[in-house]
Amino acid sequence: IERYVTTFAEWEAGWKVSVRGGGDFSAKERDMGNRIAAQHSQVIRLVEGMRAEVDSSLKGLRQKGKGLKAYIDQLPQRISTIRTRKG
Repeated sequence: IERYVTTFAEWEAGWKVSVRGGGDFSAKERDMGNRIAAQHSQVIRLVEGMRAEVDSSLKGLRQKGKGLKAYIDQLPQRISTIRTRKG
């Protein structure tokens, strides 16, 4: 994702300079470039939201893992297979 972001940022910077400088772009190409830039910003927002979710999920998994390790390390002193008698 980071490589995509940096590559797109370089392309976008070059594209904006060409458009402002009166580059040889048709109206259709300009519209497509603007639409691509809008979609890119939407993708970036989604990725940032997902990053927070992944971080919180990993934190929860680490806590559960610590709990399981603590439980596994405490084995019972003895195991009884005989039922207790009533009365």
